[in-house]
Amino acid sequence: FFAAATVIILTHEFAHGIAARVEKVPIKSAGIMAALVFFGGFVEPDEEKLEKASKPSKLRIIAAGSATNLVTFFLVFLLLIGLFAPSSAVLIDGVVENGPAAKAGLQRWDVFYAINGTPILTVDDFRQYKTEHNITSGQNFIFSTYRGNINVTAETDPSGNVSFGIYPLNYYPCRLEISPVVTVNLNNFLNWLFLMSGSVAIFNMLPLYPFDGDKFVYYSLENVVKKRLHEVRIFYNIVCFGLIALNIVLTFVTGLAPF
Repeated sequence: FFAAATVIILTHEFAHGIAARVEKVPIKSAGIMAALVFFGGFVEPDEEKLEKASKPSKLRIIAAGSATNLVTFFLVFLLLIGLFAPSSAVLIDGVVENGPAAKAGLQRWDVFYAINGTPILTVDDFRQYKTEHNITSGQNFIFSTYRGNINVTAETDPSGNVSFGIYPLNYYPCRLEISPVVTVNLNNFLNWLFLMSGSVAIFNMLPLYPFDGDKFVYYSLENVVKKRLHEVRIFYNIVCFGLIALNIVLTFVTGLAPF
């Protein structure tokens, strides 16, 4: 998450700086900053020179950050499709201490693709297998893993459920044939980058202060609304903020409703 956030912030801010330099607008300051576990960046164009620039130049500088995020979104989407195959096994994200899997020798980052010869391609397949076979405590099961077959004996956990003591995740194998550890972390990083780049590209262009969308709409309306432009700016900020607030409220109301 933090690695993806760092990439998003740096590319977004530096895109503004590069666009400003291309449009001949000086940069007052720019740099990289470190905050706890991730890095960020900032670019501050000369506001006076920016105000004097032509409207197309202003709009290009303002939109550069979100445009870069949007390009990142599509590039990462292509990477995810190209690098990773559909789920073809189950990754063990963790095992219960002294649980059946741990006792049998299964450990985090192990990958299994069959139980007693039945293919297990997803976590849903794993759950369905447990349900259909009515597993009882003391039963033995052969897990087919990349390290070979491992015999696991099901046990009753403290909550009274029969389990293997496994925390499963879908495993999307990398076509580069790298280790499961690298595969999973690379997949997680790219998925965060995909989600965040698309979200930032859209959210940042909302006509709401202090996001770039506020200035973008303001400069776009300068020649259309010559009078009361300030009031119009306040109006679309209120509308946009109201829509966001309404989304948040309805999310909680819907989430708390009985069903």
